[in-house]
Amino acid sequence: MFSAARVKKPSLVSQFTELNTPAGEKPTTQTTGRAWKAIELRLKSNEDLHRLWYVCLKEKNMLLADKVLHDRYNRSYRNKHRISKVDLTMKRIQVVMKERQVVRDNYRKQLEEEYVEKKKK
Repeated sequence: MFSAARVKKPSLVSQFTELNTPAGEKPTTQTTGRAWKAIELRLKSNEDLHRLWYVCLKEKNMLLADKVLHDRYNRSYRNKHRISKVDLTMKRIQVVMKERQVVRDNYRKQLEEEYVEKKKK
């Protein structure tokens, strides 16, 4: 028959490498990329920007949850630079989307003015 043996689930703390390293050792460092530049974002489609926004949002939430966990266990948090990179990318996405909205609104206004001029003639 089936045994009632329990499988030990890893704790939340065990999922974070920095908290699992002994106090004297440094955890293995991971290199991270840079924030997206606005020039690069302008080349992306609206759909790609939308996807990138949610990828950044998920990353930011993960980093902030990690930070809270480190604060709770009085450990230093070494990924502050990653949060700032994600924030910078998200701000740049907003700037690019605002630029596109301004261009769209100006084009719509121009078309309306041309239409009104045609109707007057």
